[in-house]
Amino acid sequence: MTHTEAATVVGYFPDMDAARRVAQTLVDSGFRRDQVELTSEEHLRHLHGSSYETQEGGVSGFFKRLFGADADTRRYEEAIHRGGAILTVHANGTEQDRAAEIMNTMGAVDIDRHAEAWDREPRQTIPGTASRDGQRIPVVEEELRIGKRQIQRGGVRIYSHVTEEPVEEQVRLREEHVHVDRRPANRDATPADLNRRDEVIEVTATSEEPVVDKRIRVVEEIVVGKETAERVETVRDTVRRTRVEVENLGKQDTGIDDYREHFRSHYGHKAEYDHYAPAYRYGSQLASREEYRNRRWDELEPVIRRDYERHYPESRWEQMKDAVRHGWERVTGHR
Repeated sequence: MTHTEAATVVGYFPDMDAARRVAQTLVDSGFRRDQVELTSEEHLRHLHGSSYETQEGGVSGFFKRLFGADADTRRYEEAIHRGGAILTVHANGTEQDRAAEIMNTMGAVDIDRHAEAWDREPRQTIPGTASRDGQRIPVVEEELRIGKRQIQRGGVRIYSHVTEEPVEEQVRLREEHVHVDRRPANRDATPADLNRRDEVIEVTATSEEPVVDKRIRVVEEIVVGKETAERVETVRDTVRRTRVEVENLGKQDTGIDDYREHFRSHYGHKAEYDHYAPAYRYGSQLASREEYRNRRWDELEPVIRRDYERHYPESRWEQMKDAVRHGWERVTGHR
């Protein structure tokens, strides 16, 4: 953590996302947004364009303006070249201590300690810095790596529980009743009547009653299973790669010097030609790109347009595309 003479607290973070989170915390804790500033090498390039190193002093110029012309800013320059981000808070009095405390709590990196570790690493050229072999620009290319993971797409949950419900059925029951009738008689007694002894006659009556018996039967089965199938899915994404363009600054400029007078006459208005010269130059330089050789303009135009608008965001493609195409056709001979 560093305090500059201009009442500015400077913190270094390993990446821009971490610095943004700290910046938002500072704002949430009461600092004004105009007090908090985020800076990275990508941010400086976006702000000043591809020529910022010469026009604005680049990373070195930024830190010289921040710390003073005589300050040794090499450790900060190396840190930001390694992809880090600088968070500065313009504060006064106790605000400086509060800003420093928030930064330290949220992971501000000790530049001095990291600089010592960097010094122990094998010597390598940091992008944008000079070496005895000249200035080196790393060519970086992303690779698309596709894996797979299991995710839950759905399923079923089955609950089984016992319920009771009333049922009824009709059954026919038989029932006996004993009855005694006394009938008048008028006949002569027979010997059998005279010889009857004392006896007891018992007659019982029966009846039927329902008897309930339950039999448990399986009437249905629920079968739960899974089917596994495979499908082929096309994954589309984008990958980034470093594209290095070499523009000769002498007479041997790729196409533009050799064809300058032709381009001027093609445009017609010499007084306004300088406005369109970058478009002619850009089109002529496409001839040196392997991916643009032996292809028609109509299939290349969408790709060239995106690349042109990325390099010249302030320029309108519809206004410049004829000049770009003519420069490309003049050098390559393709139409």
